[in-house]
Amino acid sequence: MSLRISGGSLRGLKISVPKVQKVRPTSERVREAIFSKIHKDIQGATFLDICSGSGIMSIEAISRGVSFASIVEKNRRCIPIIQENLRKCKICNSQYKIIAADGKKISFDKSDIVFLDPPYAQDPKVWLYSIENLVKDILIFEHSSKNELPDNTEILEKFDERKYGDTKISYFAPLSI
Repeated sequence: MSLRISGGSLRGLKISVPKVQKVRPTSERVREAIFSKIHKDIQGATFLDICSGSGIMSIEAISRGVSFASIVEKNRRCIPIIQENLRKCKICNSQYKIIAADGKKISFDKSDIVFLDPPYAQDPKVWLYSIENLVKDILIFEHSSKNELPDNTEILEKFDERKYGDTKISYFAPLSI
């Protein structure tokens, strides 16, 4: 299976999807909707992609102008596919870092934009509370449409939510105090 990059300087290139159980790439329709919503915030931003799978969201973000992407994936069988996809797209090593780790346990500086797409079978609230300290401007959380997320945490507030079939995208920003 391959995915097509939907926008930016790499638009139209195809990348591979790992043949690993539980890897569920974000659909092109959903990717286009996400990047349409955040297009004003993306130029020069830092991007943190947690549960990256194929790396498609980071590659889309770099294609559209982020300055640096941190790509986090726990499944070590996905890492060579992510590396190959980045090479295929001719993305410079200085534009990204791949971290083979559990996204719930990473310690990072805050990123301007955080994209989180954990397995749908896992409790999304656990993920939300695990990574909320990593968000500088926007958290984009892809999860099952069957799950509800709180309107806010101690740190973040939900400002939008969209449903695409069995996928829901929840957008959070830091609370204004």
